[in-house]
Amino acid sequence: MPPEKPSVLIILFKYLSPIREDNPMHFNSFLSKTLVLLIVSTFIGNISYAEEWYIPKAPTEATKGLIEFGTRVQLSGNEEGVLDVQELSIIPSIRFAPNDRLDIYAELPFSTIKQDQIEGFDLFEYDNEGIGDVFVQLSHKLSGDTNWQLSGVLDATAPSGENPYEHQVGIGKGYWTITPGLSAAFVTDPTILFAYVGYQHGFNKKFDDFATKEATELDPGHVIRMSTGASFSFNPRMNMSIYTALDFRGKTKYGDKEIDESDDTLARLGLSLGYKIDNSLAFKMNTVTGLNDSASDYVISIGLTYGVGIKAKS
Repeated sequence: MPPEKPSVLIILFKYLSPIREDNPMHFNSFLSKTLVLLIVSTFIGNISYAEEWYIPKAPTEATKGLIEFGTRVQLSGNEEGVLDVQELSIIPSIRFAPNDRLDIYAELPFSTIKQDQIEGFDLFEYDNEGIGDVFVQLSHKLSGDTNWQLSGVLDATAPSGENPYEHQVGIGKGYWTITPGLSAAFVTDPTILFAYVGYQHGFNKKFDDFATKEATELDPGHVIRMSTGASFSFNPRMNMSIYTALDFRGKTKYGDKEIDESDDTLARLGLSLGYKIDNSLAFKMNTVTGLNDSASDYVISIGLTYGVGIKAKS
């Protein structure tokens, strides 16, 4: 049989993958390739949440009748020396505000992932691609005025992507999650201070383990999430945000065994740059760095959003 043609994501993924040779031009080459992708992707590009829940939400007001479409390109990786994981995603999204208090957001990523695994004494590289988990967020303004705002937030993920328990390389979690939380913002012109706290519950699920072929129950446990940061306006069109985020994860059980080091903390530092091209079209770029070994080493994302019925902010 002729070899299967690679998808656009696979081609981009291989194009961006750093060369592992001891080459002094290695970093410059990777940086220039990343820059090329960032420039090209501005034509197809939205920044939002999903497992990157800590990335600040777009500052567009949730006015009644707002419908916003977007797509973002995202590159993330966790390089542990020998065992590396890299993922490239294209993530379309939609946002809708049925009234001035309620904001509904949803996205469905399409990803390709490359992962190193050790089997016996050998190192293997596995690839997979497909749709990830569906993510939905409801945000409701509870109280506030022009200087501050308190909102209730409810996140949920549905396991539409291939899970890592029945497949060699997973693209989704494989189980349902729900995360109630609170977000707050305080305006001190030209700065906005923001914070978030949430509690994620993962629902138990049984899997036919791809290695043992036996039905095994997963208890994903819980996660406490916290984030704080500040957004600065350079002018009416451009803003920048800097933020930190923490995930405090509880123990995860698979069958009758606890997964080693599953009860850990993920710490991240992020920088976001946004630019309003006009009252409907906005550009945004995010870079996130892991501050400890448990968090991904880097997340780079870039995109565009286009809204209908947006109320201009002064």
